[in-house]
Amino acid sequence: MKTGVEEAQESQDEIGEITTFIRYFLLAFAGIALFVGSFVIFNTLSITVAQRTREFATLRTLGASRRQVLRSVLLEAFVIGLLASLIGLALGIALAKGLDALFRSLGLGLPAAETVYAPRTVIVSLLVGTLITVLAGLFPAIRATRVPPIAAVREGAELPKGRWHRFTPYVAILLIAVALFLLGYSMFADDVGTAQRLLSIAGGVLLLFVGVAMISSKLVRPLAAVVGLPARWIGGAAGKLARRNAVRNPGRTAATAAALMIGIALVAFVATFVNGMKASNRDAIEDQITANFIITSQDGYTPFVAAAGDAAADAPSAETVTHVRSELAQVGGHGGYLTGIDPELITEGYSFDWVDGSDATLAELEDGGVILSESFAEDNDLAVGQQVTIQTGEGTSQEARVVGIYKPPPFYPLLGHASITIDAFDQLVDRPRNQYTFVNVAGGPNEASRVELEEATSGYPDARVQTRDEWVDKEDAEFNDFLAMLYVLLALSVIISLFGMVNTLVLSVFERTRELGMLRAVGMTRRQTRRMIRHESIITALIGAALGLPLGIFLALLVTRALGEFDLRFSVPTTQLVILVVLAVIVGLLAAITPARRAAKLNPLEALHYE
Repeated sequence: MKTGVEEAQESQDEIGEITTFIRYFLLAFAGIALFVGSFVIFNTLSITVAQRTREFATLRTLGASRRQVLRSVLLEAFVIGLLASLIGLALGIALAKGLDALFRSLGLGLPAAETVYAPRTVIVSLLVGTLITVLAGLFPAIRATRVPPIAAVREGAELPKGRWHRFTPYVAILLIAVALFLLGYSMFADDVGTAQRLLSIAGGVLLLFVGVAMISSKLVRPLAAVVGLPARWIGGAAGKLARRNAVRNPGRTAATAAALMIGIALVAFVATFVNGMKASNRDAIEDQITANFIITSQDGYTPFVAAAGDAAADAPSAETVTHVRSELAQVGGHGGYLTGIDPELITEGYSFDWVDGSDATLAELEDGGVILSESFAEDNDLAVGQQVTIQTGEGTSQEARVVGIYKPPPFYPLLGHASITIDAFDQLVDRPRNQYTFVNVAGGPNEASRVELEEATSGYPDARVQTRDEWVDKEDAEFNDFLAMLYVLLALSVIISLFGMVNTLVLSVFERTRELGMLRAVGMTRRQTRRMIRHESIITALIGAALGLPLGIFLALLVTRALGEFDLRFSVPTTQLVILVVLAVIVGLLAAITPARRAAKLNPLEALHYE
């Protein structure tokens, strides 16, 4: 018995757990978006600082100190970060409403009254956005202080390299090594806490991305030589110039591609990992279920009235009908799911993988026995022959002897942690309900048998009749819905990368105004100019894909290996990854629209006089 207050508190706690999960789930993707955005900000500020070399040199000539130059650049970053954070806060509120609609369309909506604007959320959002921008602008600001005053009178002056520049590849290799160590430790070490494991994975992934991004400038030339071949073949002179432009400043190209690399790596990781989960899910169900038809509740998870399963036996074509009841209980003082099964008929619908026992062991359930799953027995030091007390939440209990241990697929176990006979289950539970009902029909599954089963259970609207294959397909469809939600959230990082590419290309066009004017003066048409910028953008996007795809597949392999106890398969979704590469090309085309138009509209004479 529970009081109304206790029931309300329990319901509130359950809702709180769900909202906490969703909050941290969304915060993880927000962190990904900020991480990708930091690359975009860093790249943008680096380019603008490089383009203002003569301006900073002039300030130094007029007496400005290095500290003053540093402060001016950081102040610009602060103002930009604050304004962008205010705009982002407003857009975030709109995005929250959109995500709420997405969750509701996927059946994951939560009861809500009205949008809550917590002061903490506003303050943290503004602080995080501003600090990320300032930190991303710190290195470009330091580079700006190194501009010598003599650069004010030098044509085409560039920012000087830092004294530690030559050590960048070694630092990158060190970061990658540390990242691999953290990933290996978190995924293969025993006796590691969940929080510590997750932190190690997060730290390893971040360091891996940073390390690859730092060393990617060394990979731009060989990658551009490969992904730039189509541009050379179909783009003519414009395509050849585009490939050369991509490798002219490998650091800038690598920084632009790095943001897209992260987004593509995450999408490739999710696609590969979930594809393995889907394959494991199908295998797990197919290995356990041998019945022709399965009757479940409409949602497939909550128990349904036992009478609906009994009614299925009235179908003319039904040969064997066996039920699986389910309820929370304590077994030997440890909480878990208790299932009730028919020892004589359960093997007609379910296949056991025995660790200690055999199908003949099921007969011992009639004498007060209980069978346990291997993981539950190992976690709680239970063995065959031990006496355990089974107690339900209704206060009823009985003694049972462990007679067998079996190994269900850890990824999708259909039976509970402990199983007893249906009669014993019904004595413990006042209102027993079925989790599944397995039905075998004469002649195998066919439409006529389905109709008979649906007619027999028509008085129970919550009952749902499905063939074995239909049930597996339903589980796959739910995985696809979950995957679609992940893709929508990951698309945010790709969109940020798109803005970064647009921004970089626009700044590149500004920087090369005189060069573009010269090309137009010697005969390049507007169409060729647009084509050159488009090919350059596509090459950059393909470099990001070439770096991101192997990273994503590698991370999926590591995580799959770490979760080997759940029998997860590693399966590369070739079709989806090919589509991802095509999407990268589309991203490159979209990013080039505005910069290509601006470059084509340049007046050659004005461009030649541009300073």
